[in-house]
Amino acid sequence: MPFTTSYEPAELVMLSLMLVALGITLAYWPQIRRWRFARLACLWFVILLAASVFTVAEGQVWPIGLNVMEHICYALAAVVAVVAVRDLARFSGADGA
Repeated sequence: MPFTTSYEPAELVMLSLMLVALGITLAYWPQIRRWRFARLACLWFVILLAASVFTVAEGQVWPIGLNVMEHICYALAAVVAVVAVRDLARFSGADGA
């Protein structure tokens, strides 16, 4: 039986782009961490990155379990995004003053 992919090529492209974005984020972390909501925004991104990894891996490793974990990550990312936007809306100006 030949090896067949069980994910869409777009999912692999999205994962690749997210890994590049992770590298850029880590490279610019000293500047990014000055933002008031940087930790929440980065947490949101990392949760979405985990969901993307689960999406690509679920067809090869553990389809049902990783699919459930993927959707839990999406739900958790939505909660973190709401909290981050709420935190961002609380202050006026870029420095939080």
